[in-house]
Amino acid sequence: MSSLFLALLTGVILLPSRTFAGHGASELRFHSVLPRGFYLAQILLVDNVNADASMLPGATVKIYFGDSLKSKPKAIELGSAAMENKTHGVIGDFNSGTSEPLAYVLQEEGTLLCSGASTATEFSDKSDFPNFWRTISADDGAGSVIMDWVASMGWNKVNVLASNTAYGQGVADSAVARAASLNISVAIRQGFTSSSIIDVGGPLDYSDVLQNIMSTKVRIIVFAGAYDEMIPMYLQAHAMGLVGAGYVWITGESSKFINGYVGDNYPQYLPLLRGLIVVYPREIQGDMGAQFVANYTALYGGPPDDYSGFYFDCLWGTILAYQALLSSHTIQDIGIALLVVWVDIHFGANAPWKAMQTFALPAMEQFIPRSYTGVTGRVSLDNSSDREAPYNIFNLQNPAVHNVYTTIGYSDQDEKVYSVVEPVFFDGTSVVPPDFPPLVTADVDPDSALVYSAFVLSGLAIIVIFVSMVIV
Repeated sequence: MSSLFLALLTGVILLPSRTFAGHGASELRFHSVLPRGFYLAQILLVDNVNADASMLPGATVKIYFGDSLKSKPKAIELGSAAMENKTHGVIGDFNSGTSEPLAYVLQEEGTLLCSGASTATEFSDKSDFPNFWRTISADDGAGSVIMDWVASMGWNKVNVLASNTAYGQGVADSAVARAASLNISVAIRQGFTSSSIIDVGGPLDYSDVLQNIMSTKVRIIVFAGAYDEMIPMYLQAHAMGLVGAGYVWITGESSKFINGYVGDNYPQYLPLLRGLIVVYPREIQGDMGAQFVANYTALYGGPPDDYSGFYFDCLWGTILAYQALLSSHTIQDIGIALLVVWVDIHFGANAPWKAMQTFALPAMEQFIPRSYTGVTGRVSLDNSSDREAPYNIFNLQNPAVHNVYTTIGYSDQDEKVYSVVEPVFFDGTSVVPPDFPPLVTADVDPDSALVYSAFVLSGLAIIVIFVSMVIV
């Protein structure tokens, strides 16, 4: 382990204010606005890059860390601190709700922001977010794949239950649009106010929301929201009979953690999660991905957290962009070019600082590589700087095993899903339940006296009608 890595590992700082320690002129400074669990993968990358003499000629990488704790004011504070520290790029945030104000504050100085988890579709609008890019697909990918899988199961009716968050509405929008193109009927798109099982005073009462779902009698439920929003909704749905044999719940990547969270905090409810379907962007891929997992596990004693690979590739793509610049410009030239961007924004294009400029920084679309190989496979960006990525389709077959899902299929964004193994549903079988209850339910005993009498009466009625027609 290098001395630089040790210094970074023991000297990781949370950003307590708008001031930082001093920095050298040869440093590329990046700022990570993320929960601490994602720092370790980025530290590993920083250490590897700084140890490679062929990377970033004349410059070294330094990274600062801070967690917004899902707070918009804190995200703004950390973004302002990063700009004050003359950042060369910011990685974050985790939630779309905090990435939005972070992106706005960074745009004040033309600073680039990359997220590996913020999937809200609004970030695709470059007129509002010209400096935002991501290594994960937007929500419209998740919603479309969910409906592609629904169609592959032969269902043509669903309910959509969506949080009022940017993420929830984004997934719901894309799911409903894709359903229409597949002739799948959305019986109801039901919104709900976000709340969490850990909220002070407990989560909200969703009985009215769930009664609306129940009234449709449709048994396929698409949940668009995060895992902490799903838990109270799911438990209340179970109490009302909407979770159980015959029902299928399908959700996106933000709810994948539900198994681990319930297992850690409410293990008595784990059996209720059997059969859950989750669509999730395919993360670790290829030789580079396998090497990353091996190095991370050897260093830290366990595999990286979900999304770590996407954030690794955020930083890696940004470093590759500066690597290309440093092939023909010095780190000092880059510093002046960044300063000129700031001056142009705040004081206009005719400011005297422009006389010092040796080159102009390219726009994000020309600066960030459009395609490169990372630990999550081939990172290809579309015209909105969104990741074009395949999805896995996961099935929670044994909820008692902590966060272990079975891959039952995948999608390569060709509007098709490919099956790997059969899903296991709530009842523990692979018998595909109907999307709508049959007219005669399994609860009716065909050998009962009541059913026998009904058949006899029906037969007599047919005979009477036939005789009447003959007589006439």
